[in-house]
Amino acid sequence: DHSMGIGLFGTGLVSANEIKGNNPDLSIGGGYGGLFFEPIILPKSPIHMSIPLMIGVGGVGLKSYDNNDVDPYDYPENSEGDAFMVFKPGVELEFNMLKFLRLGLGIQYRYIYGLDLDDKLKEDDLNGFTGNLCFKFGKF
Repeated sequence: DHSMGIGLFGTGLVSANEIKGNNPDLSIGGGYGGLFFEPIILPKSPIHMSIPLMIGVGGVGLKSYDNNDVDPYDYPENSEGDAFMVFKPGVELEFNMLKFLRLGLGIQYRYIYGLDLDDKLKEDDLNGFTGNLCFKFGKF
């Protein structure tokens, strides 16, 4: 009856040079992905709501660099990383665009578990609200 969505998701993480007030010579890169489950309220209506729940795993790399480096492509010697689990519940407003395409606008809260890079990066640094714009392809 098209009232439940199940699929895969993937997200990339990239930061500018600051991570919530930590050392300004640090940058972050990584990503996470997994499964999503999405109950859909009134799926046949042109505009409707869904309640996405995303569960997955990911990894993050933290690197420090010297501000005096003239070559931005140099890889730093001091980099470290860690793996984590992610849980993202949310709410989304969806628009039926075509028979096979939906456009979604939503807000979610990202919970990270298992991330600990000493005092440089912790779970709380990545926990928080996120907004999303998504294109959903399928048989609706």
